[in-house]
Amino acid sequence: MDRHVLTCACYRLTEEDSVAALKLDGQPSRALLIVYAIAGFGLLALCFGGSIRVKLVAGLALLGGIVGEALGRHVIAPAGRRRGFRRNTLLHYEFTIEVSDGDIRIFSIATDVVLTSGRVVKWIEGTDHILIYVGRRVYFTIPKRVAAAGFDLEILRRRLRDYTRRQRR
Repeated sequence: MDRHVLTCACYRLTEEDSVAALKLDGQPSRALLIVYAIAGFGLLALCFGGSIRVKLVAGLALLGGIVGEALGRHVIAPAGRRRGFRRNTLLHYEFTIEVSDGDIRIFSIATDVVLTSGRVVKWIEGTDHILIYVGRRVYFTIPKRVAAAGFDLEILRRRLRDYTRRQRR
């Protein structure tokens, strides 16, 4: 059976694509943001009441949490991702993405993956990238700049929505 390719484009991932994908993947869920807010307001309330020792511990905990989260998310994790990107030469090849009637194919000279509804766990979309998950923490990064090469992002979105709808049934 011949594949009928609906849309296709080539792209190269950059170090910045890799870091942006890490940040998109690491965005906290709404539930986690609510937990952060409750903990933050609780610590803030303790800063205004109680003994000086309680105020000091609560203030340091609040400051440590904010600084730790910011450093981890915006300095430490991106630095590790950049190092990992430089070491993983498989990510330096040019990739091709094809969306056909029955699947999504992502390939380079080093890899060839065909994604069907059973393989796509979920997908998320940011301002510059779409992440297609094939495992809990394993995803393909598709830069949206492929649209400039004639790739129809809406066809990809429809296919991904269809794949994830089928899994929920």
